[in-house]
Amino acid sequence: MLEPFAGKPVVVRTLDAGSDKPLALLLMGEEPNPALGVRGLRVAFDRPDLLDRPLTAIAGAAEAAWFASRARAAGIARVGVMIEIPAAALCAAEILPEVDFVSLGTNDLAQYVFAADRRLGAVAALNDPHQPALLRLVGLVAEAGGGVRRGGGGSDAGAGVGRVGCHVVVDERGGAGGRRCGAERGRPRRVPRVSLTAMESDNSQSVFDVHAEASALPAAATTMLVDKYFVDKPSASARIFRIYREVPLHYHEECDEHLYVISGGGTFHLDGEEFEARPGMFLCFERRKVHGFPTITSEPLVVLAIDVPRRRPDDIVFVDPSEGDARSFMARNA
Repeated sequence: MLEPFAGKPVVVRTLDAGSDKPLALLLMGEEPNPALGVRGLRVAFDRPDLLDRPLTAIAGAAEAAWFASRARAAGIARVGVMIEIPAAALCAAEILPEVDFVSLGTNDLAQYVFAADRRLGAVAALNDPHQPALLRLVGLVAEAGGGVRRGGGGSDAGAGVGRVGCHVVVDERGGAGGRRCGAERGRPRRVPRVSLTAMESDNSQSVFDVHAEASALPAAATTMLVDKYFVDKPSASARIFRIYREVPLHYHEECDEHLYVISGGGTFHLDGEEFEARPGMFLCFERRKVHGFPTITSEPLVVLAIDVPRRRPDDIVFVDPSEGDARSFMARNA
């Protein structure tokens, strides 16, 4: 699996079992609150073989000090850890000297900060990526990276500019790591306008004014959606689309979707649950997950979408085939 990346930095995430990722072979038993129980690295405290074996495999192919020492003992030169709990973010200044980089996992970090299970629809909306408490924790990690002056992952590896890998936008400059962005030293700020850095653009343009492009979308359409692509490659695509009418339940066979609501509002259906779709909501789901926008409550409802890999024009399967097809779904497909 690592052969295509020979000579390039590769970040490998070790086993994160437990809670919403149970493994029958571990026989972990029942816990009243699995998300706060034995999961992730804690599993390896009692079963170090679960960590040592994959580390050995990685080296043969490529709490923090304990993990780093084992990884380096296995022959791995660069070692990083995930910052996914508030305690780790608050102690980032102590963690960073033990490792080469950190990566912020904001899904788990947010649910622990807000005491809101991200899988429970009734409270999922509380996991707001713009909430100051979460951004302050991200800022603490960024500041710690600046103090240690370590490079981040991706294009920042070895650059010594004090960046850390993260899964949220903390400034307008994106690194070449794709799903991660570079975090400058200092506190993050909420930018008033959303910009997208294109990693694989079809032309020389690399930064787009998303709001301006959204305003240029037509006011009406005969299809459910009209989209505008910023990045259009087989490996991944980035685009915005406007929703003009109800989008019935459907799924995609071959691509995972990551949707960020730019403007407007409505309801979003995912796997039998409905959520409020409002500006700032980030929706992530894998291929073959049934989803849809059953109602629009305010317009224009515009969404930024990252598809991995790029969705084929005909990769749209409606649960009720009479409710739509590829041609009625997207103007680009017509």
